[in-house]
Amino acid sequence: MEHYRRLGFADEVRRMGVPADYPTDVAYFTDFSGFELARFEQPSPRQAFAISRAGQYLRSWYTPELPHRGSQLFLEPILRKHAEKLPSVDVRFGWRFRTLEQNAETVVASIEELATGKEVRIKANFVVGCDGPRSSVRKTIDLDYVGQGAANRAFMGGRMYALYFRAPTFYERISRKPAWQYWSLLPDRRTVMVAIDGRETFAGSIQLQPNVDITPEQALKTQFHNHFGSE
Repeated sequence: MEHYRRLGFADEVRRMGVPADYPTDVAYFTDFSGFELARFEQPSPRQAFAISRAGQYLRSWYTPELPHRGSQLFLEPILRKHAEKLPSVDVRFGWRFRTLEQNAETVVASIEELATGKEVRIKANFVVGCDGPRSSVRKTIDLDYVGQGAANRAFMGGRMYALYFRAPTFYERISRKPAWQYWSLLPDRRTVMVAIDGRETFAGSIQLQPNVDITPEQALKTQFHNHFGSE
C-alpha cells in the first residue's frame, strides 16, 4: 500500500475487494459452525481509509498507509491499467519467457507469443525475474532459494489442496461476526478459507494426509459438510 500511495492510486486499491464495512479479522474455530477459539481484529476498509487519511497510526502498524485485504483477481486489473498508461512500459499479456543470455554488459531475453508462436528477442541492461516461486528466470541463472520448503508438519504443512468456490449461504449458517480469514482446527483435517468478495466467493486450502489424494467433490465435502453436517 505504501507503493500505491506513492504512485497515486492507493484509494482506488482500497475500493476493491470486500465491502467497505467488512471486518478484515483473522478468526480461528474448532469448525466453522462450532466454537470460536481466537480472533485478531483488524479495521474494515472504511476504517483503515479514515485512519490513514487522518494521519493516525495503529499500535501494530507504524507507517502512514494501513494494509488492505484484496484478491489478485481485483488488484491485477488496476495494476495493468496504470502500467499501460506509462509511455515507458510495454505490457504484453499472452507472451511467455523462453530463454535468457547474458554477458558482462547486457542481457538478451527471448519471449514467445502463445497464440502465434512468434518469438522476439529483447536486449536490455538487466532482467528482473518476478515470475513466482518456480521462476524460469531464476532457474536460467541457476539461482536457488535457501531454507526449508514444503515441510511436512502437523499444522498446515506438506501437501495442500487449493479451492476456489462460491458459498452463498455461508454467512447465514455461522453465528459469528464475519472475518476475512477463517481457520478450522479439526483434529483430523485443518483448513483455511479467505473471503474474496465478502458476499459469496472464497478461496482456501485443505491440508492433505500423506500419500492421500482427493477429488474436488471430496475437498468441498471436507471444507463444508464436516462443519455443517448437511448438503
